[in-house]
Amino acid sequence: MLQCVGCGATVVETTGPIHRYMLAAPACWAMFGELNALLLSDPAAAGCRQWCVDAYAVQHPGEPNEQAIQSVACHLMSLYSTLVLKMPVSKAPGIITRATARKGHYRWLSPPSAHTMTVADILRDRQNIGNAAHQWARAAWDAWRPHHEQVKLWHSELFRQMK
Repeated sequence: MLQCVGCGATVVETTGPIHRYMLAAPACWAMFGELNALLLSDPAAAGCRQWCVDAYAVQHPGEPNEQAIQSVACHLMSLYSTLVLKMPVSKAPGIITRATARKGHYRWLSPPSAHTMTVADILRDRQNIGNAAHQWARAAWDAWRPHHEQVKLWHSELFRQMK
């Protein structure tokens, strides 16, 4: 067993594919694939998929390069939009698309050192996946608390640009 370099989940030590810029143990990346398959096969779970994508992305920020920096910024803005501003989760993909168009606008944010929930927790709570996904998204957002003001500023600038 080992800890995932991104989220800290305890996973089996194995080889296999990983994301091209998110840092994750192969077993953690495989669990995320399993979760995605589960969410895509259950129409009732479709609404919580965005929270899972956002949470996983910000828990596996990668190294400070332009793509990783932009990914974390966009997924944090998605979490801010849905969890804090209470925008419908269905609006999050549009926010991410718009935010990704602002290449080079974001900066590296030092990632949190620990996470209270991971993809492993969501897979253990399949019967209550919607609630678990919301809790995971909230925990992932809360872990980035030192950077909330920066995310709010980016979000504000994004919406000012959209007008």
